[in-house]
Amino acid sequence: MLFEQYGLISNEGLADVLLNEQLGYGETMDEFAGRFEELDRVTSNDVAEFIRDNLPAVQFVEVQVQPR
Repeated sequence: MLFEQYGLISNEGLADVLLNEQLGYGETMDEFAGRFEELDRVTSNDVAEFIRDNLPAVQFVEVQVQPR
């Protein structure tokens, strides 16, 4: 589900990347295209480590994997 949401590319989003890259800020086209490879590398252990390191222990976080 996250990949599907992250993978949606609008014309506006693509135009922003192309224009901003030429202006020298924001992500480059290579970074924009590489985000899908980065997402494939994220593991459940990465998510657990991020939560452990960045969220106070008094907060509750539930992460679910849903079928496609």
